[in-house]
Order: sequence, then structure tokens, then C-alpha cells
Amino acid sequence: MAVNVLKGIAQIRSGRPGVDIPRLPITEATNKALAALVIAMWAGVSVPQLPHGVNWSRSLQTLAEWVERNPYSLSPQPPYALGNTARRLAAKLFLREREGRVHEDLRAWSDAVLDEFDFVQERSAPELTDRDDVALAAVRAWVGMLDENRRQQAIRKLGQALYDAPGAERWLAKNVFGESSRFNIRSKFFGSR
Repeated sequence: MAVNVLKGIAQIRSGRPGVDIPRLPITEATNKALAALVIAMWAGVSVPQLPHGVNWSRSLQTLAEWVERNPYSLSPQPPYALGNTARRLAAKLFLREREGRVHEDLRAWSDAVLDEFDFVQERSAPELTDRDDVALAAVRAWVGMLDENRRQQAIRKLGQALYDAPGAERWLAKNVFGESSRFNIRSKFFGSR
């Protein structure tokens, strides 16, 4: 469906010269569709191509910032729990940043996750690949929409999604929860040191 939205936008943009079409609704629709496609790819769905005739790179360059400014574009209402998609994205982001360097016990998991992601990226539109910034913005947006109780649960669930790998808690605190000055996110939420 998101590809169809982009096809329609491509047709509108290549329409008759001199036709004045409001840019804001088109930009919003473009960003929503591109965000959906990037997130789908990160969740494991190949997105073979984007519609031709439009340069999508400009929209993609600012997409992460747009997602962070418009978190409800990902969902019309706050999530009641952190879904599988957010956990999958967090795991891939963590492993890609570490370039697969994990404890030996987690090597099989790391290799499987990264191999699957490489497979999906190879079969997806090149414009959508390596959009770690958009995936991270989506995870941050989902976490940001959670109420305090669900946010505390998210700490545990995302840690489990990363198999409580060494460095995972610090990575989550810094990159997802925005606690770069405090590495123990449990201390912020549970009062322990």
C-alpha cells in the first residue's frame, strides 16, 4: 500500500507544469509511506523498488527527523506495549552498530539476525538500505509514546530482545532512552545504583 501511495505521488509530481498542488499534504504522505517502507524492510519484508521518476533521496535525508517530530505518524494512538517490530529493529540496530561483535554465546543469534537483514536489504530498493537513522527514530518514537509504566516494561523487553548482551543496557540508555549521561537505565526507573 505504501508503494502505491508513492506511485500516486510520483504521478502527481510528474503532472502538468503550472498545476499548483499543495505541497504539505504530499510531503506528509511521502514521509509516511517512506517511513512505512523503511520500517517494513527493517522488520524483514523485502521492498523491491520505489516508483521511478522521482528522486526520493531528498525525502529520505530528512525522514528520521520527520519521524521524531511526528511520532504519531507511525501509529494513530500510543502503543499499549512495545511490539515485535520495535524489538526486531532494536536488535538489528544494536548488532549493526557493534558490527556483529558480541559475546561468543550470542554469535549464532547475531549472525542469524545480520544475515537475514543482509538478505532483505539485497532484495530491497537501494534507496531504502542502510537507513539506520530512520529505524532508530522509529524505535525512539514508539518508546516516547509509552506511558511511564509501559516505558519501564520497555526497558526489560528491549533488553531481552538484545539477549541482555554485554553493552546492551548502555546502548539502550544512550541511543533509545536518551540517557547518555547515565549508563544504568534501571537506576533511573527503579532507583537502584
